[in-house]
Amino acid sequence: ICISSIVVLTKSSSFSRDVEIDTTAYLRRFNYLPSISENSLESESELVSENDMGIALARFQEFAGLKVTGIMDEATYKKMKQPRCGVPDFAEESTNGRQKRFSLQGGRWHKKRLTYSISGYANVRNKLTRSQVDITIRKAFNFWQAVSPLTFTKTRGHADIMIKFAMIDGPSSILGETYYPKYGGDATFDMAEHWKFGYSTRSEINFLQVATHEFGHAMGLGHSNARGSVMHPYYGGYDRD
Repeated sequence: ICISSIVVLTKSSSFSRDVEIDTTAYLRRFNYLPSISENSLESESELVSENDMGIALARFQEFAGLKVTGIMDEATYKKMKQPRCGVPDFAEESTNGRQKRFSLQGGRWHKKRLTYSISGYANVRNKLTRSQVDITIRKAFNFWQAVSPLTFTKTRGHADIMIKFAMIDGPSSILGETYYPKYGGDATFDMAEHWKFGYSTRSEINFLQVATHEFGHAMGLGHSNARGSVMHPYYGGYDRD
C-alpha cells in the first residue's frame, strides 16, 4: 500500500471528538504528525487536514502491524492505548515508516566506558526493593554490553547515564522514556507503574524488559517495528523464553 496516496474522510468515523483530539496528540507525540507550538491558540485537531490525518494514521498502522486503512478503527484505538515507551517512533525529519530491527537514530557515545547512577529508589519501594532495582538494571546493561563495545559501571552522583523513577503519566501508559546519547542518555521510569521483579502477570510490568528497551535508546538505537525486537515500542508482556 502506498501510504502517500491514501485520502480519507475521518469524519466518517464513529469516534467522538475527544478521541479525535487524543489521537491527534498521540500522533504528534510520536512524530507521525509534525509538532505544533505550545503557544498555539488552535486545538490539536483543528490544525490537521483530513488528508494529513489519514496519511498519519496509515503510517501508524503500518508501523504497528495493523491493517492499513488510514481510518481510525477499534484495533487502531486499542493499539494507541497499549503501554509503551515514551520515545517517538521516528526522528522528526524522517518520512520512511520502515525501521530496521536495530537502527541507530540518536547519535553515539564518543567513548567506550560509560557510567550510570540511579536515583528515586524511594518512589518504587512498595513495588521493587533497592536490591531488585540494582540487579535488574545491571542485567539490562549486561545485555547491551554483550553485543556492543561499550561497558557500563555504576557510580554515585553524576554519571554519563542518569537513571531515575519519577511520575510520567500514571500507570499503563508511558512506561519509560530515555534521551539519546546526543541529548545525554538519561532514562526515566514511571514510578506509577506496577513494576515486577522477575516473572510478571498480565497486570504487572516486567522491569527488566522495559529497562533493556530503554537502555537501547541510551545507546542511540531507535524503535523497530519488528515485534520480536527488544526495541519494539509496545509492551506485550514478559516472555521467559
